[in-house]
Amino acid sequence: MIKEYYFNSSDKNRIDFKTPTKESTQEFLTKVDEPFYEYLGINSTNTLQDSDRRRYFFIYQDDKMIGLMYIYDYKKDYQKCAIGYGLFKDYRGTKLTYEIFEQFCKWLEDYWNIIRIQADIETTNEKCLHFWHKYCKQLGFEYECNAKNYWGKNIEVE
Repeated sequence: MIKEYYFNSSDKNRIDFKTPTKESTQEFLTKVDEPFYEYLGINSTNTLQDSDRRRYFFIYQDDKMIGLMYIYDYKKDYQKCAIGYGLFKDYRGTKLTYEIFEQFCKWLEDYWNIIRIQADIETTNEKCLHFWHKYCKQLGFEYECNAKNYWGKNIEVE
């Protein structure tokens, strides 16, 4: 059985992360657009099912859903996971992205005892690459490599 997780921040923007419910998943899926499908493989027919190695969390700002964070390749024994995210169009490219990552990573370290968090960014996702090149060190990440054909689709990731 998968536990329900809910955590929130105490900052002025009030960022909350909540596990999906049937209703919140339906709301989310009505708002996904082409970038969600292109970069995350999520479209209006997905169910966003959690598994032993994947967990989804909806992002809320002041009680309004603004996107999705998820962990994948979760390996408890190795205290590691990879993270992904998608924000709705009005929230992409804002300073809020930094706050979201900072809080989410801290939560993973504090409550899941994660010591290695990996972020894979497709080299075609220019906005995301710009964000990571600008803030990865401030968020405690270290650039490791450019992987060729990482997803098996002849797509490079950093």
